[in-house]
Amino acid sequence: MATISAGAIRELREKSGAGVMECKRALAESHGDIAGAAELLRARSAEVLARRQDRETREGRVFMRLTGTRAALLELRCETDFVALNERFIALGDRCADLIYSAGPDPVADIVKPEIQEAAARFGENIVAGRLGVLDAGESEVLAGYVHGDAARLGAVVRLRVDRDGEDAAFAGRELALHTAAAGPRYLSEGAIPPSLRESTVEQYRADARMLGKQPNLVETIAAGRWRSAVESVCLLSQRFFRDNSMSVADWIECFTAEREISVSVTGFLYANVGEPLSP
Repeated sequence: MATISAGAIRELREKSGAGVMECKRALAESHGDIAGAAELLRARSAEVLARRQDRETREGRVFMRLTGTRAALLELRCETDFVALNERFIALGDRCADLIYSAGPDPVADIVKPEIQEAAARFGENIVAGRLGVLDAGESEVLAGYVHGDAARLGAVVRLRVDRDGEDAAFAGRELALHTAAAGPRYLSEGAIPPSLRESTVEQYRADARMLGKQPNLVETIAAGRWRSAVESVCLLSQRFFRDNSMSVADWIECFTAEREISVSVTGFLYANVGEPLSP
């Protein structure tokens, strides 16, 4: 049997992130060949990750990259807060956010999959990329973002079209990013909701009303009222503004633009919240 040196174990640990005993066993099985031992560890890690894929990921952090022309938002999820607070996990999120930012519009989770798989093997936890996205600012558009607190479990980015940049545009951006993070919209406006989703949802509301024995002339009224409530819940412009529940976000924008004599409209947003399920 080949003698396993401390230097070989150290080198393999640096390459793989595996523990001392794991490295020692892999080196013994590969007769001291570091490349072969690394391949053994990768194969074993893949098996472990496959078994962990169904584990819930209720912890994690939100990472943001924001410049004047582009913003990226990434929700990186893990199993425990111990890992979420780990410096290596935070460094992983920073690298992944950079990759997503560089990828441009319509990024996919596959971009960061190799980085995440390697880290998952190191931590021994299921780690997944949750919500992610990129927004580019076009002509007359500005970007604003917000990530909440040191725990960074919640974040949002908004894109605004303005007729002039400056303090007023920056203030509107901050307020709307804060609102988006707090309220968690799914769509910008009612018009952005897929027609098929609207039809199926309204039909379910009708069915619910019929099941309750409501008169036919009331079924449509009830369904329409429930739909309006749903729109106010999931559409950014229809939501109650987080600082003043008496007005919608659209109302606040209208008041703000009239007061500051500036044109402001929301053209896009990104939202991530580690505390929410990934499914819509």
